[in-house]
Amino acid sequence: MKNNIKFLIFLFLLLFFLNSCNIDNKKVALRIDDNVITIMYPIDRQFVSDKIIIRGLSKDMKYIEIQIDLDGWKKVNGVNEWYYNIDTNNLENGQHVVYIRGYDGTSYSKVKAVRINVKN
Repeated sequence: MKNNIKFLIFLFLLLFFLNSCNIDNKKVALRIDDNVITIMYPIDRQFVSDKIIIRGLSKDMKYIEIQIDLDGWKKVNGVNEWYYNIDTNNLENGQHVVYIRGYDGTSYSKVKAVRINVKN
């Protein structure tokens, strides 16, 4: 009985929330920031060497920036399908963090990150 009441309350709150997303009978798109930028390669903790291309996807962005460790933000090539060339010979062997963020003309997205293990 208690589970049924909890389920009904949950269902009511869910329907209330979904209904509140309508303004003048027009649906409002909710921006889910976690899906704005995706890093496709490399995967987290991947071992890399020599020259690599970091690449990914984004949507609704004006430009994408990358930062390796804390070396400052740099613009990548492309926007919806973006990439950035790195020569890992210029990095010390060991773990490094690659940060990615996007700018939509108003604000920055959440920062995404992957760790890479350089072994040259």
